[in-house]
Amino acid sequence: MLAMPEVSAEHVTHDAWSADRLLEFAGTLLDDAFAPLPTPCRPLELTHPEAFTAPFTPLTIRLITSESPSYSFAQLFYIFGSFQQLPYRDQVLLCTARTDWGEVEQAIYRWAFAHQHQRGARPYAFVSIGQLGYEIQRRAALLIRELSVDHDTPLYLISGEGDQHHLVSQFSHARLEIKMPNFSLLQELGASINRCSNLSGVSACTYSSRHAGAGKSFQIRVDASHSNSDYLYFPVHSTENFEQRFFERFADSDRRVLSRSLLWHLDLSDTVEPHVNALLFELVFFGGLVSRSRSDCALFEPNVTRLAFEIASGSRARHMVV
Repeated sequence: MLAMPEVSAEHVTHDAWSADRLLEFAGTLLDDAFAPLPTPCRPLELTHPEAFTAPFTPLTIRLITSESPSYSFAQLFYIFGSFQQLPYRDQVLLCTARTDWGEVEQAIYRWAFAHQHQRGARPYAFVSIGQLGYEIQRRAALLIRELSVDHDTPLYLISGEGDQHHLVSQFSHARLEIKMPNFSLLQELGASINRCSNLSGVSACTYSSRHAGAGKSFQIRVDASHSNSDYLYFPVHSTENFEQRFFERFADSDRRVLSRSLLWHLDLSDTVEPHVNALLFELVFFGGLVSRSRSDCALFEPNVTRLAFEIASGSRARHMVV
């Protein structure tokens, strides 16, 4: 039985509230507790917002397809550019071959009930849906259809693996034709994101050259020294075991007592697969990695972390994120 503390008479004040005043105070507390939460938004200030105008459609579900996984992320940038905002982690599902039904189901419910939490005006997106297994795609199509009524929160299904997939065939009537953003538009978007680095997660920059041996790695080290930053090198030759290696490297860096900022040098070789874009997107826009399969996460400190991407000569077109 729960023992209640005793209160001595000397601690009881005589200016007791009336019942009306107590009810009024309780009502104020309830109003505050159930007041609508402000809609979270990371506004993106574009120099030429008219260049990021997505085609109008009255449909809630919107399908976008391309023949390259790299283009999927360019189209994702374009979509959020048209809404003039940066995405939160809960708005984007980055699909891989390891994505399970639980992750997909959770993302669908977040989209379907966003309007009940003052988030219905934000776009949601599932990227690289062709990476999902057939059974997951089948169940996802059924649940999306069931939950797409009574609200108009936009859901973009983006496939960079062609048209031969179940989700693509089920929502082919909702296909949108979005032109591949040119390089100058992506550069403008990148510049806008850097201006909003406090909103996008961490600040990031890229180093590229037409020819190998031009001094990219040396320049990154020089920039780290000039900015009084600790330097951490992380080579990326493949997406295999990327998460495991990254979490181990992050744990090593996290043990340091940082008295100054930290610069991550991510060296992207010309052998890395295009699917690395999903990992780069998560690092840049969400400020770290979260692994459901490993039940692990690595989140940067935005004010003290910078990312420097070194791109191998001739491979820039495959790394649309950077």
